[in-house]
Amino acid sequence: MTRSFHAFFSSAALLVLLALPFEAAAQKNKEDSGCPQPDNKDAQKQYDKARELSKYEFNDRLGFVAKAIELEPEWADANMLMATMIIKKAKVDGHPTEYKAALPYLKAAVTACPQIGAEPYMLIGSQYFFDEQYSEAIPWLEKFIKFETDDPKKLGKDYEQKVLEAEDMIKWARFYVDIKGKPRPFDPKLVSGISTARSEYLAIITPDNSLAFYIRSTPVNQMDRVWASQETREVFTMSNRESNGQFNSGVMLPPPFNQQPNEGGPTLTIDNKHLYYTITKNGTEGPNTDLYTCDYLNGEWTEIRPLGERVNDPVWWDSQPTVSADGNIIYFASNRPGGQGGIDIWMTQKDASGEWGVPVNLGPTINTERDEKSPFIHSDSQTLYFSSQGHPGMGGYDIFYARQDEKGNWKTPINIGIPINTENDELGFFVSTDGQTAFFNTNNMLPGAAGGYDVYQFPLYKEARPEKVVLLKGELKTDKGEPLTGNVVVEVKNVETKKVTQAVVDTTSGNYMAAIKVEKQQDYVITVKKEETAFSSQLVSGKQEFPAVTTTVKPIEVKPLETGKAYTINDINFASNSAVILPESMAVLEAFAEYLKANPNIRIQIQGHTDNVGDDGQNLSLSSERAFAVFEVLTQKFGVPRSQIAGAKGFGETQPVADNVTEAGRAKNRRTEFVIVSK
Repeated sequence: MTRSFHAFFSSAALLVLLALPFEAAAQKNKEDSGCPQPDNKDAQKQYDKARELSKYEFNDRLGFVAKAIELEPEWADANMLMATMIIKKAKVDGHPTEYKAALPYLKAAVTACPQIGAEPYMLIGSQYFFDEQYSEAIPWLEKFIKFETDDPKKLGKDYEQKVLEAEDMIKWARFYVDIKGKPRPFDPKLVSGISTARSEYLAIITPDNSLAFYIRSTPVNQMDRVWASQETREVFTMSNRESNGQFNSGVMLPPPFNQQPNEGGPTLTIDNKHLYYTITKNGTEGPNTDLYTCDYLNGEWTEIRPLGERVNDPVWWDSQPTVSADGNIIYFASNRPGGQGGIDIWMTQKDASGEWGVPVNLGPTINTERDEKSPFIHSDSQTLYFSSQGHPGMGGYDIFYARQDEKGNWKTPINIGIPINTENDELGFFVSTDGQTAFFNTNNMLPGAAGGYDVYQFPLYKEARPEKVVLLKGELKTDKGEPLTGNVVVEVKNVETKKVTQAVVDTTSGNYMAAIKVEKQQDYVITVKKEETAFSSQLVSGKQEFPAVTTTVKPIEVKPLETGKAYTINDINFASNSAVILPESMAVLEAFAEYLKANPNIRIQIQGHTDNVGDDGQNLSLSSERAFAVFEVLTQKFGVPRSQIAGAKGFGETQPVADNVTEAGRAKNRRTEFVIVSK
């Protein structure tokens, strides 16, 4: 019997299930059974003798019942009594779930008299289930649930409770039929460098695939040779990916890390700048495990600090964090009260001030009454991987994945399948940014095992992959060419789906990174929001495949907002010699309209400019038509109040900002600007 089922059904539930409450029905007067009675007097005589004997005279009773069945094979009552005796004997012998010998008699009883009672169907289905014959178990359990009678006695004792147990067994049986019928491709390879003769676990590889952080169990005296009896400690370790694509053997992270005996279980934001991980410290009430964070600034890690009193519980275990791509949500494992039971997965979210909020339980879709651990939220921000003991599985901790729907609700978790999951524990699962490769740690001694717990990788099959993600990396510059620092928000909007992704911004360097889901080669608009700055944007074309998982886009210049100053609206393009705005530019104008509506005190004028190619008068006319076209789109299509725009004006080729000798210069001169009239 699969270990996970025994873990799911308590021993008390098994005793209730197999307490033989139908025995009284089997031994009541044959006239009351409601089943056909035989005319064979010899058979009736044998049956009556069996009923008259004490239950302790098992062998004698068995002989009389066997003789009755031999004379009347289709006698329901006799077959039921035989089944009752066999099941009771199994229970007395200490094997309450092993009563295969009773199955032929139970089947004969319900075949001869389908209305003899509900519980024979439950017992047949249960025996098949315990024998792992799941396909055979399901129809019998369903017959038990659907049994109809006007006689409550035929339902047996605690019928409603047993219906719930039968429904659970059907759920598990269907799971086993499905999962064993669909083995998944699985070709695990040891992650060399990280994995050694010591134990390595709770690993994570940064979204850009450059670094690995993990725990390495290391002898206290740091001897090279590992002895089984030697005391060890958990060392927070980092490996770099080298030019050959392999990770090096790793180094113990220097201070401020590894100051406590238990540190690790890390997660990093997509820009590798903000680390969240677990530390166990000795407190006034004993060891306490909490979440901590630090930042990578100017080439070194800052002081470690706790995540905050609203997140960390002073008593309960809080561990194994994983951070969303925008850096605003952390999922973690905790055994704190208020969950579904045992260890659950919780989430905390940053508020408007940047503080982490009170954790919220992910609810009964994800969590069960047993334990859920090692969550990992992929950079697509909608696919969660985790390990669970409570969802239908193969045993121990199984790996599951769940996706969010359009409303942000979690869908039913899916077991990642066999042979990935086994009767042992599978933990520490995570997936590369491109979704192609999965990683996990195990001590199952898979091929190439180095020793203890090792980290393995394997190609992840298609159905379990997250959405395709690309990391857009860029820089924000001031008009003086310096990094834009301070409180800055960068948003990336999918032109077609309108989905907005918030980037992670380094407030000291002006660098930003956003994880965007690549959908149907669509375009994206990057906008920058900072108080007292002009509208700044960039159109990123997804019509071609992105060259790499991490794609660097050109810098965005962000200028201070000044009255009387002109600002170019990037990526506003028109059909050749026409005032027809190209479709991809509409997304930029929509973002500009949102900027204006968010800043109603700003009043602008739209201005159009051309290069010097062609007739001067025609260029002047074309620039005016284009400026007016932008004005019309902003006001009529996107709802900017006309009072906020002080008209549209064209200047032709009279105000160049670059030379007209080169194509690059002419492209800069062909521009649409807005001038701040008042603010």
